[in-house]
Amino acid sequence: MTNEFLKLDNQICFPLYAATREITKRYRPLLEELNVTYP
Repeated sequence: MTNEFLKLDNQICFPLYAATREITKRYRPLLEELNVTYP
């Protein structure tokens, strides 16, 4: 195994994490109107 596998750009976990944060950020105003505190 080389260090290339360890680079953040070569791992799928970071893009998934970033996408999840973006989705949550966009839903937050809608959920706040309903008094829902999802994440």
